[in-house]
Amino acid sequence: MRHRLLAAIALCVVSSGAAALVAGGGPKFFPDDPLTQDPETQDASGVRKWVINEAYDFIENSFLDPGEHRDIRALNVNTLDEVPDSSWFTNRLGTRVMTAEEVETGPIVGTGPAPGTWTIIEGKNEGITPGLTMVDSRGDLYYVKFDPPSNPEMATGAEVISTQFFHALGYHVPENYIAVLHPADLRIDEAATIKKKFEEVGAQVEIK
Repeated sequence: MRHRLLAAIALCVVSSGAAALVAGGGPKFFPDDPLTQDPETQDASGVRKWVINEAYDFIENSFLDPGEHRDIRALNVNTLDEVPDSSWFTNRLGTRVMTAEEVETGPIVGTGPAPGTWTIIEGKNEGITPGLTMVDSRGDLYYVKFDPPSNPEMATGAEVISTQFFHALGYHVPENYIAVLHPADLRIDEAATIKKKFEEVGAQVEIK
């Protein structure tokens, strides 16, 4: 009698598990679990540049309550709650041990701006640090930012170091180099422009 009771309980458990499997629409894990690559399902080739209103952005994120407030599961994780590789993230430290040399090298594959004439093709309007966009003698494009005269190496040094850490963590980051600028090596392209904002009239004009 005892054996029959245990058999009936086991059969009930198996039947309940099968019913749950059918009700759930399929198994929780599949043969390719966990996914290590996030498939690209959307075409982003038509993305356009969007200029953010800095005043509105500051007010919204400082004094308002933006964003969705729903308890929803993250969409870009696999069945083990890990972030797969994608066009914006690559597992590095999360999948293996990186050497100190690898972390120090980071995304660097080049040698930095080539010596010779650097041609300024555009100014830099966004952010709080002054800067410009230039092409070196090799034809490579660079965005140049400067340190405050009172604090040499403060901003540039911090950005170069933090970039290596973010690369190790998995993010795609630019190649940042420390370079010394000589005014004699600069020339301004004839078509170079910079947008100057006049706060009193709220307008922008291009200055060549």
